[in-house]
Amino acid sequence: MVVGGTPLVPEEVAQLVGVNARGYALAEQGWEPLHEFLVDVRMRLLSEEGMQGVLSDAPPSDRAIMSDPVWQRMSRENIAETLRQGAEGWTDESLAMHGKWDFDPSEVQTSVTWWHGDDDKNAPLSAARRVVATLPKVDLRTWHDEGHFVSLTHDKEIVQELLGRSE
Repeated sequence: MVVGGTPLVPEEVAQLVGVNARGYALAEQGWEPLHEFLVDVRMRLLSEEGMQGVLSDAPPSDRAIMSDPVWQRMSRENIAETLRQGAEGWTDESLAMHGKWDFDPSEVQTSVTWWHGDDDKNAPLSAARRVVATLPKVDLRTWHDEGHFVSLTHDKEIVQELLGRSE
């Protein structure tokens, strides 16, 4: 798992980038307020503002990645496809991540490797650690001074390890 999202506690919500903190607060109010907000965020993401505008308060490592024009083009194309049909799926996912999970992580039987940046303001490391502590077979890998886009700076390392497991 790379920068997996988990349910949060209030101290973690306070650490989130602004757009995610607002979305989390609106999830408390239910589907309609959250969906209306995410429809607006979707429009902002698809505009010239893009991800770098919506996440302007992200950690420095994430802002550096978002400043790359090639990344911006790729991000805009990915977001356009991901949200092509609207924000309903995003709203469902946000509500699912907001509440308790409908399974017990301690019952996961397979081994899990979890990669995470210690400066992630979209999915705080403390929340990942809380879930990791319940998994019976887990290896948590963290990178120092890395934000949410850690998979983009360590993609080769992650893929090489995963490919090496099949040998």
